[in-house]
Amino acid sequence: PGAQRARRRGATRPPRRAQPEPSATNERRRLGVARKENKDRQGACYACDAARARVLGAVLRSNPRLDVSARSDFLFRNEGEYAATIGISQQFPISGRLLRQKDVARVDIALAVAEVQETERRLANEIALAVDRLIVIERQIQSRDALIAIEQKLAQTTRNRFKAAEVSELDVNTVQLDLQRIVQERSGLQTQQQALL
Repeated sequence: PGAQRARRRGATRPPRRAQPEPSATNERRRLGVARKENKDRQGACYACDAARARVLGAVLRSNPRLDVSARSDFLFRNEGEYAATIGISQQFPISGRLLRQKDVARVDIALAVAEVQETERRLANEIALAVDRLIVIERQIQSRDALIAIEQKLAQTTRNRFKAAEVSELDVNTVQLDLQRIVQERSGLQTQQQALL
């Protein structure tokens, strides 16, 4: 009971410190770095590039072939007969096939672009959540610092009152345990903060 009264008397509200809020440019910079380094987004961009290449491939016709042939009767009677031919051939797509290839390739592009956009949305959401979590942890650490300062003053006051035989040793130990609990909470929050960074 004596420790609780001392805690109530000594407890003051910690001064509020101005916490710098993350600016929009910092978040854009973080998002830009994450976009460059995110493997899912890179894979989606490669799929998009491959789909664009398929559209170009659908528009282009196949390369012409050069056909060369030669015949001779050298192995048989060698009467001097020979023939040589040179020809160029090219395959043309069947009616409508080229248009269907283009349509399929355009759909592939649209799907790949949608996948890139979805990956970027998820990435932006993850970054925003991590930043928010960091801000929350930072504020919790600040509040624990204020509580530690208050608990240290309370522990000192309780020890002085114990010397004057106003409180029991149990009250001193209770305050000391509360102080250690808050210090452990603060170290746990710092560990979480380092994991997010």
